[in-house]
Amino acid sequence: MKGPAGGNQSLAGKKVEEPTPEAAALAVDIVIDSFGQETGTVCKALIQCGQRTLRELVRDTKLRPSRCQHALLVLIQHNCILPRQSANNGEDVSYAIELTNVMHRLRYPRFLLHVKECMSKTHQLLLEGLLEHGRLRSSQLFARANACPDYDDDMRAEHSLEKAFALLVEGRFVERVPVGYQTSQNDDGAGEMHKQGSPKRRAEGPA
Repeated sequence: MKGPAGGNQSLAGKKVEEPTPEAAALAVDIVIDSFGQETGTVCKALIQCGQRTLRELVRDTKLRPSRCQHALLVLIQHNCILPRQSANNGEDVSYAIELTNVMHRLRYPRFLLHVKECMSKTHQLLLEGLLEHGRLRSSQLFARANACPDYDDDMRAEHSLEKAFALLVEGRFVERVPVGYQTSQNDDGAGEMHKQGSPKRRAEGPA
């Protein structure tokens, strides 16, 4: 679902289907299990209130701004929320929950098994890296695979990482991160949000 959850208006002015209470509760539980309580608190606020700016989320969740921003970075990294330009003020960024993407986390084991059985272990290794870490540059993804003990000589001989990655893109298991706001990692591991002026060669897992 490419839009905010909750019965609020999207930036395009279209009505978004409101999730059931059971679906909303499940989504929050998935986020808490995956990323922690504070991230779940931000997820819950976005489901209940619809699109919110960082300032609004700080007010709604009672979290410190730094903790709220960290939660947003994690959720963006894993494609669970989408940053958008505010319709009222082009300088503000609002955040919308991607509820379908959150729910898809329950299906990750099936994604991996399907890729292993229908493609190869090399394809599975690459997809596993994206499912575990969220958005990665192709160079980061290849470096992770090369460092993995499971990536043995037989796998290297069967499929190169570049060809396996190209097949994942062709099969739409992986897609390029769209132009917009996204996260980056500093050398010390801290995340930051920045406006992206041109496409970055980053990939993201199934959505």
